[in-house]
Amino acid sequence: MRTQLTARRRRAVLAVAIGAIALDTALLGLIAPLLPDIESRIGATDAELGLALGAYALPIIVVSLPLGRLADVVGRRPLLLGGMLLTVAGSLLIAFADSLPVLVSGRAVQGVGSAASWIAALALVSELAPRGELGAHAFHERRPR
Repeated sequence: MRTQLTARRRRAVLAVAIGAIALDTALLGLIAPLLPDIESRIGATDAELGLALGAYALPIIVVSLPLGRLADVVGRRPLLLGGMLLTVAGSLLIAFADSLPVLVSGRAVQGVGSAASWIAALALVSELAPRGELGAHAFHERRPR
């Protein structure tokens, strides 16, 4: 599913993909400094907060393979945008969570969104590599043309 893109468009796609990956990476640990506030706001125990932290990772494990197939069927861009929207929706749920179920649900929605945007972003980046050079720069080697 390679398309010809102008250099400017390639840079824009790369910037969006890197931004999505950076956001998802930040969200993995960004909740940690907020835990004391969340604990006092919803009255959660340490174990319940641990559950909320883990609720982010479980959907990533469960939905990554099906989302990879979905990226092949519907395309990378819709999956990337959908993933980013789910990440925002999960963040809003967390921001306004007043109970443990809402907090855990928000983290789970973030996890699904993160998985979708990671998968789509990495696929987009791999599509930007010129044919025959995919992986050639992993160890700074140059293949003869």
